[in-house]
Amino acid sequence: MLILPLRHSDLVARRWPIVTSAIIVLNLIVFFASMAALRSQNQQWEQERVKVIEYLQEHPYLSVPGGESAYALPKTRAGKAPRLSPPDADGLQSEQLELEQRVLRAETVREHSVFNQFGYRPRYWNVMTLFTSQFLHGGFLHILMNMWFLWLVGCNVEDRWGRLFYPLFYLLAGAVAALAHHLSVPTSAMPLIGASGAVAGAMGAFLVRHATARIEFWGWFFFKTFRFGAPAWVMLPLWVVGEAAQGLLFHGEGAGVAHWAHVGGFVFGVGAALAVLASGLEARVNETVEPERKQDPGLVEASRMIDTGLASQALAQLERMGARDPTNLDVQLEMLRASKRTGDRACEMRAYNRLVALYLKQGDEATALELFNELGMMGARDALGTVLRMRLVKAMERMGRVDEAIKEYAAIHKDAPVDEQGIVALVAHANHLLKRGEFEEAARLFTLAESSTVPHLEYEAAIHRGLAMARRRSLPPPSMAPPRR
Repeated sequence: MLILPLRHSDLVARRWPIVTSAIIVLNLIVFFASMAALRSQNQQWEQERVKVIEYLQEHPYLSVPGGESAYALPKTRAGKAPRLSPPDADGLQSEQLELEQRVLRAETVREHSVFNQFGYRPRYWNVMTLFTSQFLHGGFLHILMNMWFLWLVGCNVEDRWGRLFYPLFYLLAGAVAALAHHLSVPTSAMPLIGASGAVAGAMGAFLVRHATARIEFWGWFFFKTFRFGAPAWVMLPLWVVGEAAQGLLFHGEGAGVAHWAHVGGFVFGVGAALAVLASGLEARVNETVEPERKQDPGLVEASRMIDTGLASQALAQLERMGARDPTNLDVQLEMLRASKRTGDRACEMRAYNRLVALYLKQGDEATALELFNELGMMGARDALGTVLRMRLVKAMERMGRVDEAIKEYAAIHKDAPVDEQGIVALVAHANHLLKRGEFEEAARLFTLAESSTVPHLEYEAAIHRGLAMARRRSLPPPSMAPPRR
């Protein structure tokens, strides 16, 4: 089974996440540079390794220092005929010395690989590698997953903690994660690489700051895909418990995944977030963030109240501000945040309606659709008015998301069958099916629109034209066979 997060309902920030973006870009740069260096180093290592193996095949009575596992080939390479009996003592000593020098050259190449130099190796304590290891990755899937998880949670943590404290927290979380891994395998010489420990720290902080955020997941199981949504307070603890269980079950280097690094980073993130909230550091950070956004003092105060557990009072203040300035996006965003904290569903839905309308008015269709997707994750798409939903479907069509548009047209008519927009959605749905060659279903929908009791005079011509075309094309083609006598 495979389960991956796609998005979450709190993926909204007050400023562009510069630090998170920079971390991702830096990781990508290091990844491509390290992969290029590693390819060259692996070629060198293989050349030196082959020299050792060939010498061993010529002198099978010699022994490799530290064991021969790294210098064994499945098939004998062509070369000089092996000497079956050892020479005299002086000759044997000379040959053994030559073998050891070849092994030393091979091991030196391996020891100087990018991963061994900059990855964290518990047996060889090095403070620098606690941090450098966070920017190394072993493959495309490794870095892709880590950076995607970082984007999902890091943007929010950066937004709340600021651009100075957040990167320090990120690096420290990665270092603590490496130390947690150290405790699980203290004598390991295998390098620990990857940003997952630091990302796990950001996930822990996200859990504290956005426990009620609803996360949408995509899953794959036995060749079938599925989607589901669940709150952060359910999924993130389940994830870390699973990591701890795997750490206990697959203890040691053989696991291939540093499960205890994930647990250590996550626990550190939770602890750091609780400490930040208790110390008031976040409020002080916001004092520098808010003036930069040039907001009025009332909005700054409302934001502070939300962060200090006074969301109900903040909501009342934001309602008054929204009445004075209904086009202020910042007010509506804070109103959405406050309503989520208080559990005021009606206010939350009003905020979603206002935000979608404002983003559409500004031409930001992508953000409006993201908010619409959040409502879908909550099972509340019908909370938007049908006019707004129709505008969003048109945006989907412009963005080439035709399948989504068709599904939404069907949903609009189902939710509002006696509304004019419901008829418009029904006709649009039928036209899409007509273009796809699904003539019988298109004819059924056009017939449904034609018989609707909702006044639809201005669409009647289009309905009749579409119905006639669907019926005509749904008929079987005339037979081309000659008539029988």
